[in-house]
Amino acid sequence: MLKLKGNGSLKSTFQSLLFSIGCLFSTGSWSVTGSDVSLLDLMIDSYELKMITWTDKHAYTQEGSGIDIRPKELHMQQSLLHLDEYDGLLEKSITNLGKSFQNYSVDWQKNKVPSEGVARELDQTQQAFSDFLISNMSGSPIVDLRARQINSLLTLSSIYVFMATEPKASFPITEVYNINELVESIDSTLLTHPVKDATLLAKWRFLKSALLRGDYVAPLLVKRHALSMALILQRSLDEL
Repeated sequence: MLKLKGNGSLKSTFQSLLFSIGCLFSTGSWSVTGSDVSLLDLMIDSYELKMITWTDKHAYTQEGSGIDIRPKELHMQQSLLHLDEYDGLLEKSITNLGKSFQNYSVDWQKNKVPSEGVARELDQTQQAFSDFLISNMSGSPIVDLRARQINSLLTLSSIYVFMATEPKASFPITEVYNINELVESIDSTLLTHPVKDATLLAKWRFLKSALLRGDYVAPLLVKRHALSMALILQRSLDEL
């Protein structure tokens, strides 16, 4: 789970990642399961939905999801076909996630900007969803490490995307997360546990520079590179 500024309710990303690294050296690589891959698919899709909702006022309507949302929803449903051991909790979490996204869009449509309350709810619901996914993975240290890298990476990119939008003044998202710490956690673990795909570090150099500058002028490029990196990290599990 990611560390929030000020409230101390979440453990440090550094601590979680260092624990995973320690486990890798002490226990070796455990096998990666099909469920791990499907859960990572859901995490990546949820962040993409979040970034679409942040930027598109009409991502959802009072009646439901918009046209740009439906392909991601379909992909999430396909991932669920491989996951039947959670007693309906996963489906409920996805339903709650969709409702928080819909509430944000509808509030934005009714008002000039969405309220801080619905923006915070969207962010917290999506983070809770990611935490639920990670907690239900197989326990393989390398899966845990990659999942937390992806979570940190897509958290950072969604912050960047939000700060490039009109409603940014409604929710002080850059005061909620420690951006420098999240960047450093990814930076250090990419070096200690690299992947074979040589394009990953080039993408990360661009993202790291954009995230630390904080000028928020290239949200589409940041989103595209971050999602591409997330898929590379996920697919690196096939190298084991």
